[in-house]
Order: sequence, then structure tokens, then C-alpha cells
Amino acid sequence: MPAKTKTKTKKITAADIDAMTAPLPGLDQEASAYSEDPLGLGFDLDETAPAIPRGAVIKEAVQEQIAQANAARFADVHQPAIDAMAEEAAHVGADATVAAVIGQLQAEIKHLKSQTQALTQRAAAEEAQGEGGLPFMYYKRPTDGGPASGWIVCASGGVGPVSGGRDVGSYSVLLGKGFKPLPRYGITGSPASHHGRPGHEYAVFLNNGGGVDVPAAQVLALKWHVNCPVPGTKFPQYDKAVDAGLVQHFACDEGDCDFDLWFLRDDQTTAGACMAHLRAQHAYKHEEARAVLKEMGIFYRSSRVAEAVVAARRVQREFLELEE
Repeated sequence: MPAKTKTKTKKITAADIDAMTAPLPGLDQEASAYSEDPLGLGFDLDETAPAIPRGAVIKEAVQEQIAQANAARFADVHQPAIDAMAEEAAHVGADATVAAVIGQLQAEIKHLKSQTQALTQRAAAEEAQGEGGLPFMYYKRPTDGGPASGWIVCASGGVGPVSGGRDVGSYSVLLGKGFKPLPRYGITGSPASHHGRPGHEYAVFLNNGGGVDVPAAQVLALKWHVNCPVPGTKFPQYDKAVDAGLVQHFACDEGDCDFDLWFLRDDQTTAGACMAHLRAQHAYKHEEARAVLKEMGIFYRSSRVAEAVVAARRVQREFLELEE
């Protein structure tokens, strides 16, 4: 087992500490020769400066040099990243500003949209008001075999969108005559409120799918298959009549006359109007007019025969309705 070695230690006294921190010899004389600190210590050493302990001077000088070197190294290494971060921060600030402006504009647009919608609804409600401040609505005429049997009409009696009221008198009269209300197709203004545009009082009706309820005879009489108030509207009953070969067209070819009529084959009333046009406007004799119509495939019967045909058609329709 090796022998233990005794280590001699010297006790440090106060005198030793004073000797280590005592001023450097000649420091005061050398300092007077310089106007600035030659060591870059950050302070002037002149004859009036107090004595600085040697340890403190070295420590401060070393710490300052290390700090400066670290700062320079940090700048060289990290300055590009700092610049990029600063640029990004500037962009973020700009984006935030733009986002704030966009948010404000979006809020204003939303407010304007709500105002526009409210004004549009109010205008629609006011436009839909008929005589007496109440709107018109749509009805289906009774199926009685007459010239306008089952046609769609626009008449007063609709429920007001603002007041909730209706022209009860007109509504009751139409119901009493056998008219069938069609509230599912909406309300509209009076025909006069559409500023003389033919058929435009039916625009709401057709936009809401009312084409399925329009009889073929009405489509032909109003020429909606040629010029519809709502282009593209489908009329199933008219399409069915075309497929069955029941549609007829009278177009007068006398001079520059542009008189023409569309109607169904069994519509003797309209066929009679064609006959009356030829005789009254172009001085055709009865047989001559009948021959012209025959060439067009239109067969007009005398009034007695026509009445008998109409009565027979009415009985047939009633029978079919009973079967359904």
C-alpha cells in the first residue's frame, strides 16, 4: 500500500491579496503619454485617474474583448437571418394591414348586400301589389268545353305579402264561377302593371313551373311556343298535341297580310275566325274561303255542324273525367 504524501498548503493572507491587486509599476507615467486608452478598455488613464486594481483591469479588458468578438461573430453568422426575419416581419405587418382593410371591406360589402336584398324584397312586394294594394294571383278556368276551357288566368284575390290581406270579394266571385286558385305559382301585379308587355303577367307563373298546367290551346292562342314570356319554358300538353298531329296553323298569304292563327284541330271557333278573315278582309266568297282553308288542312264546318261537334267533344271530355 503506497505511503500517503502530505501536501503543503500556504494560507493566503490579506497582504498577499493586496500584493496581487496592487497597481502596475509605472502605469501612471505611461498613461499620461496617451490621449486615448491604448488597450481599448473604454476609459482614459491619466494622472488624475484613481489607482485601479490590477486584477480588475485585466478582467474587465478580457471580458470586453470577448464580448466584442462574440458580437462580431454573431453578426457575421446571424445577421442575414435577422435581416430575413425583419423583412418577413415587415411583410407580416403589411399582410396584417391588408387583412384588416379586406376585413373591413368584406363587412361593408355584407352590409350593402343585406341592404340590397331588403330593398329588392320591398320593391318586389310593392311591384306585386295590384289594385287596392293587393296582388293578383293565378287561377284555372273551369273545364266547360268553351273556347277558353281550362285556361290559366291572372286575376285579383292573391294574398298580400305585406299586409297578409286579399281582395275577398273578387276571390269569392271567381270561386263561385268555378275558377280553381293556383297559389303554389305565386302572386303578381295586375296586367296593367306590366307596362303593356303582352303575357308578362304570367312570368312569375311560368318561372315557378306553371307550364305543366297550361293547356295546349292556350299555348297556341298566345303563341307561347313561338315567343314565350319566359324563354325555355316547357309545355307538356302542347308537346303531346304536336305528337298527336292536332296542331294547325293558318297564315294568310294575301299580299303583305301577316294575319296568322295557331289552334287545335277541333277548335271550330278559331277555324271560323280564319274563314271570317278571308271573307271580310279579302272579299273571298264562302266556297273560295273554304277551299283555301282546306288546302291548309283546316276543315271548317257550318255553325250547326260546329255546335254539334263541340257538344260531342264536351260529352266525351266529361265521360273521360268520370272514368279518371
